[in-house]
Amino acid sequence: MWFFISTEAFVKLILITLVVLNILPVLFGSLWVVILILFLAMRRKSRLSYKDNLSTNPDLFFSPVNGKVVSYNSEEKMMEISVSSLSSLGIYFPCQAVVEQLDSPPNRDSFTIDYNRYNLALRSSTDEKFFIEALSFAVSPRIFVDLGDRGKALACLGYLPFGGKVKVRLPSKANMLISVGDKLKAGQTAIAGI
Repeated sequence: MWFFISTEAFVKLILITLVVLNILPVLFGSLWVVILILFLAMRRKSRLSYKDNLSTNPDLFFSPVNGKVVSYNSEEKMMEISVSSLSSLGIYFPCQAVVEQLDSPPNRDSFTIDYNRYNLALRSSTDEKFFIEALSFAVSPRIFVDLGDRGKALACLGYLPFGGKVKVRLPSKANMLISVGDKLKAGQTAIAGI
């Protein structure tokens, strides 16, 4: 033979090559599936509790996102919540409310600092006006509501594709129940009461 190996060794080499080329993709494919499942399980570890026991209380404002309070101003009743790209990324109504104002990013064809920012003005069922500003890190936030839309507490109003920051400005008579460094769960952590 012209390979300077015996026919028997050549057949073994061909068989081993075929086995390796058929088994490696299956092994790598199954390893990839396991890694993907673990990643998705870790990314979506927290789920919203859709129980209506506390969310029907009109005197409470709940956290609109999962995140951590990074700044807090008690005089202006304003807080800034940082949303990690590994946490649940939805933005939810903090109480039963109506969308009164929706400021979307300006021109999507031009790059401006406000490209990834949405401002919402909401009015609660107790006639209190409050504001939510969603600022995304990479991609513009997706907002599903429009002017005049009504939503109950825990109803999804949008999401931050890769995390970001959410600023919440509550009514002046609200009693803040959070402080800097607190970890918040959307729809479960009460952030203020009236």
